[in-house]
Amino acid sequence: GIENSLGRKNRLTIEQVIAAVKLCHGKVFAAAEKLHVNAQTIYNYRDRYPEVAEAIRKEQELMLDTAELALFKAIAAKRPWAICFYLKCQGKARGWIERAEITGANGAPLIAPDTVRALVQIFQEVNLIQDPAQRQRVFAERADKLLEVPKGESKPETPAPPPA
Repeated sequence: GIENSLGRKNRLTIEQVIAAVKLCHGKVFAAAEKLHVNAQTIYNYRDRYPEVAEAIRKEQELMLDTAELALFKAIAAKRPWAICFYLKCQGKARGWIERAEITGANGAPLIAPDTVRALVQIFQEVNLIQDPAQRQRVFAERADKLLEVPKGESKPETPAPPPA
């Protein structure tokens, strides 16, 4: 707001807040910047005045409509990115979904469940060590020993040590 002669900020009118919200398409932080206030001020107006809340909601919906219409125009223009995006988002029920499955050899888990349990146990025990350098060293030693792999096979990457 603008300071008055006493150095206090004048209160914004509901109309000023709504005008800024409309100008900024319902984006609260941008509206706050236009009004030279922080975003919490706009949120306070939203919570206090239903007409401000409605203006924010309406502007956000209008922007979503605008984006959807632009997407539909791009689909009508046969833009591959738009067609692909729409199918990935809206065509899941018809099988239009991207999926990445990450597994070890022959579909096995990357780390066996027993190994995961053992690593959790190491995390819990090592986390009791106060000195960060010692905690990291002990964890690395124990995890490396646990994850030793026979020659000719690749060794999984050692997980990060627990935080302090």
